[in-house]
Amino acid sequence: MERVRKLVLLGLCMLLVSCLRERMTGEQVIALAQQSLRQEKGLHAFLEIQVDTDLIKDVLSVELWEKPPKQLKLVVLESGNPQLRELAFTTDGSQSKSYLPHANMVTEGAATSVKLPSVLETPVEARREWILEADAENSRVIGVERDLGRVLYHVQAAVGTLDAVQFWIDAHDWLVWRVTYEDTHLGDGTITLREVQLMDDIPDSSFELNVPSGVPVTELGTDDDR
Repeated sequence: MERVRKLVLLGLCMLLVSCLRERMTGEQVIALAQQSLRQEKGLHAFLEIQVDTDLIKDVLSVELWEKPPKQLKLVVLESGNPQLRELAFTTDGSQSKSYLPHANMVTEGAATSVKLPSVLETPVEARREWILEADAENSRVIGVERDLGRVLYHVQAAVGTLDAVQFWIDAHDWLVWRVTYEDTHLGDGTITLREVQLMDDIPDSSFELNVPSGVPVTELGTDDDR
């Protein structure tokens, strides 16, 4: 009886080792990352964004709040470009508000009119929207890496008409920790999560902008109103 028990345990151990050695496919990893995003947890994170386009080359440090499906707030903490430094933006998907310290100006109005600069909009979309749009069936695992105790699947994925997009996805919670892209129109970029806190809910007060009193406010309507 003891011999049988040992053989059963040995068989289970061999099966476990075999499963651990079997690498997941790109389709499986992307599908799990998509599923994780669809759970719509709130997020507070710090990002490092590197961009290289025909118009700008910069490294930005950004603080980000997200409350799915559409609520978002972003503050640029550091940037080599004075026009972007300390820029703050918030939106609920319907109305948006932007604060530009260098211009001493606040702009608010419909989300279709008040938008993030593309240099910031692209990285925000890359971390979330690109994963949701990725073609899981045409994704492949390039490798498995370790970073600060995390196991990350390095995956190349097809995303719309973009030339080349790669994701580094945590094998524990399927959170996207890094994105790189090379594209004829968007240029090159890397978005890296430095810190992140996932929450079931974020208070609406977290999405208010800290704007000094006396800053002029410009109100914009929809494109149809102009």
